[in-house]
Amino acid sequence: MHLVGVPPEDMLAVDEEAYEEEGTSSSVDVPCDVMDPMFYVQNAIYDSGNGQIICSSCMDEFPSYRKVYAHLFDMHGFSKQQIEVIKAQRRISLSQRNRNNQRKQTIYSCEYCDIQFVSKSGLMNHKKRLHNVELPPTTSIDNIVCPSYGCGMSFFTYMDLAIHVDSCHRDLTTISDCFRIHRDRFPDKASYAKWRKTMEIQTDSQFYTRTTDNHLRYGKKSTLLKCLYSNTRGHSKGRRCEQCPAFIRMCERYTGELEVVACFGHLGHEHSTETRRAAELRERKWREFESMQDFELQQNNGEETVVEAYVISTEEEYEEEDVQFKDDAAATTNKPEMDRLIPFDRKRRMPEEPQIPVRIMRYEEI
Repeated sequence: MHLVGVPPEDMLAVDEEAYEEEGTSSSVDVPCDVMDPMFYVQNAIYDSGNGQIICSSCMDEFPSYRKVYAHLFDMHGFSKQQIEVIKAQRRISLSQRNRNNQRKQTIYSCEYCDIQFVSKSGLMNHKKRLHNVELPPTTSIDNIVCPSYGCGMSFFTYMDLAIHVDSCHRDLTTISDCFRIHRDRFPDKASYAKWRKTMEIQTDSQFYTRTTDNHLRYGKKSTLLKCLYSNTRGHSKGRRCEQCPAFIRMCERYTGELEVVACFGHLGHEHSTETRRAAELRERKWREFESMQDFELQQNNGEETVVEAYVISTEEEYEEEDVQFKDDAAATTNKPEMDRLIPFDRKRRMPEEPQIPVRIMRYEEI
């Protein structure tokens, strides 16, 4: 049936009246304002911006579009055809928004296989993994450094760091699978917040928001949460963990769903899951770091400094797993680690200045 002179927004109402006259269907009149022929279905609902969808008629909030569609059908007498129009209008709006974001966002293409990425770090990670492309030493992309003592490997993403720690440094924790990768999907923010709180309590974790990206092609927002003890946060006396592998990466889709990738294993700072050996290696690392800081500070102040560097004795091969480290008190009196070390070099002393001995520990494999 072709109707002339009927506005598009009134087409559904007129169609239903025509069908009723022909006897092809039956309907019941509903005393509701939204059934007025002049009502625009595109104004029936709108997004509040905080993850809730609001009904324009009664201002009730709903966590998903499926529930608001059922609400319009049951409570306000919307027909199935009108709801289908609302769905179609929403799909058009999302498609237009995606096209706008696509035009705004820079796309990075791989010159080896033409795969496209939305971030430069993703492209560089792809090249390193699949094409074995070595990055220049001056690059700042792979700046996530393993916190394990003596490792020094660097990575592009925190998930790469977590996978590395799980395969190479699992013996430094009391829980064998604490570095496994969690992948979850949540229908709304409330269920995600409940899950996060439960996991933080179970794993003795605390996170803070590191970065947030609102200009995405594939979703509304992407958020990276890092361990509270990463960098200078959560540490006293200037001590810090460069990069703890614990992280949460959350992506909010246009549908309202939240996709999460996370790791709740900790390394490089004090934690209930670290072994005694991990704690001793961590303390040793920071003693060396603080000694180096003191040395640099005294050099900047022009004070005379005696620096003694040591290497492992060639008479006995060094095996890291057999070395039993003592606490600071025992090390002050017994100094067991010095039994295996010999003086290596001594820098020139400046005359007529008080000598401030500073020892910098340097270990080299013989």
